[in-house]
Amino acid sequence: MRKAVLASVVFAAAASAVAASAVAAEYASVAAPGAILYDGPSPSAHKAFVAPAGMPIELLSVIRLWVKVRDASGDVTWIERSSISPARTVVTVADAFVRTAPREHWVTRMRAAGVPAGSVRTPLEAVRSPEALGREMVQ
Repeated sequence: MRKAVLASVVFAAAASAVAASAVAAEYASVAAPGAILYDGPSPSAHKAFVAPAGMPIELLSVIRLWVKVRDASGDVTWIERSSISPARTVVTVADAFVRTAPREHWVTRMRAAGVPAGSVRTPLEAVRSPEALGREMVQ
């Protein structure tokens, strides 16, 4: 009987340890521009990347003042805890997708779908545009 009780206590302890390690993923973002991501939890480790503010990160583990993180591309690095914001952000891939065709293609498709759209112009294109010339905005 004692062996059965001892075995059930050991099993319960093991089960709670597994449950504790199976917590949901925790996400945050980089707090300020220029935060450095390192290969290890030390300022003397190799500097892997300079992160922009708002970059989303998954928090993997914490060692004192350092947090092991995974970025949107899957790279695992370390960042100082003070460089992390609790704000959760996302990365969009639309920019890479939109670059697969000229801008007029996308403007035409969006307008056909009922989405108000227009081209984003360079400053030179803006001053030479029919709208600017027609309103005599540029001399």
